[in-house]
Amino acid sequence: MLTRSMRKRHNRISLAYIHRLPPEILQLVLTLSLPDFHELEEEFRGPTRRYYRELLQLCGVSPDWASFIRSTPSFWTYTSQTDCDELTGAILARSKNSPLRVRYIMYEGCPCRENHSYLETIVAQSHRWRALRVYTGSRRVLEGFLAAPAPQLRYLDVGNMSESPVPTVDLTTSPQIVDIYLAHVLLDWTAHRFSGLQSLHLRDVAPGPTLEQLLDVIRGSPNLHTLAMFDCDVAVGSYEFSKVEPSSSLTSCILDVLKLSQVSAPAICGILSCVTIHDQSNLFLDVSDSPAPNRGEAETIATFAFKHIGSLAPWYVALKITDSDCNLDSEGGNWCIVLPCTEGGTIEELVHFVNEHLTKTVPELHNVPAALRLDIQEVDVLLPIMSVIANLLNVIELVFIAPSQMSVLEPLASPLPSGKWLFPNLEVLRVSPYEVVVDETLPNVVRARWTASRKAKRGGAKPTVVPIKSVSIEWEGTITRRAWAWLTKTKLIEDFEVDPEILVV
Repeated sequence: MLTRSMRKRHNRISLAYIHRLPPEILQLVLTLSLPDFHELEEEFRGPTRRYYRELLQLCGVSPDWASFIRSTPSFWTYTSQTDCDELTGAILARSKNSPLRVRYIMYEGCPCRENHSYLETIVAQSHRWRALRVYTGSRRVLEGFLAAPAPQLRYLDVGNMSESPVPTVDLTTSPQIVDIYLAHVLLDWTAHRFSGLQSLHLRDVAPGPTLEQLLDVIRGSPNLHTLAMFDCDVAVGSYEFSKVEPSSSLTSCILDVLKLSQVSAPAICGILSCVTIHDQSNLFLDVSDSPAPNRGEAETIATFAFKHIGSLAPWYVALKITDSDCNLDSEGGNWCIVLPCTEGGTIEELVHFVNEHLTKTVPELHNVPAALRLDIQEVDVLLPIMSVIANLLNVIELVFIAPSQMSVLEPLASPLPSGKWLFPNLEVLRVSPYEVVVDETLPNVVRARWTASRKAKRGGAKPTVVPIKSVSIEWEGTITRRAWAWLTKTKLIEDFEVDPEILVV
């Protein structure tokens, strides 16, 4: 055990080594020890106060650190409307001419008040903005930020939180823009060419760009890797997507992420015809709630998408079949195609539609690992649809969203009358129970498939079903104490995850 004098000497030696660090290394160490800006963005009240409070705590380590921190402008570049006037003045003075990261968030119900004095002060520094994030329902505030020239601006995230007339973003003075996030805000598409643009996110933008304007932006942005559009009004005009050859890539732009939801079929197909998709791209096409949704549009989009990739073999397909209007983010797969089953009709008609649609759109994907997400509550509909999909796709991940009863899992616990197992290569099973109690049905499925696989191996035969490796229970709901005890103690599965909001009853 170290004596007190030895501990003091040891601490002095440790600090001596820290004081010998080159300034750039010390700056990196201190930066990593401070709160992450993305974490701070989640706070309504005083996010910058927390950041600067911890920064000042580091100043208390030693006079050398205090001097170094106070004289390094890059530590003083984060500012928010929740700052008092004194803190704002200190930040602007100590940051000198370093680019600023500006945050002005006023969500509905936010405990903060509009800070017009902050607006005037920070707009006067618009030539130093590097990142700007503004969400408010005040038109005066929005127009004040959006009208200011920002030649160094690289990251723009703006949302209009009111039903008032939508303001327009002017980026003619921001040639270095890299990332654009717009929600219920317009952009003058005719005045801009974003040669350095890497990410474009649009949500609830109406009226949006014409399809030709949007394609011009894509073609003029060779560095674009992410395009996301949700509920956007794209004026197609005379564009005829049915005559476009999907193999003709019109740009050198290669997308890593493409997410399109509630966007019309012609616009989706036009975008697909204008970009390059490779086998590691993350593509999410939700046509279940597109403008004027119908099954013909859904089939056209999916067919066009798979033709567009040509000979590429995507390694993962995510398929969602839904009878609700909820949206789905792309989860884990390269491709996500969403089939709408919102129209009325008999079970036979629904099954026929799914069968016809998949046969036409994914005929060459029998051996591609697939994730299937079922957002259909009716038990008598689920089994026929699952049987059809099992013959067409190699489902390794299965997600049930709010089933009406846990009996929907029973077909997975035993072979079909034909002797084959439903989804024989299933490895991941996820359930979002909502109002249904997760009972012994779930453990029974895991046990049955593990037992069948083990029995076949012992007999020297090739297993006709693989064990389930991962089980998760997501979102809110309840689980019986018996099922909970088995799932948490069993060694038959490698991974068991449960949402903290799930209650054991």
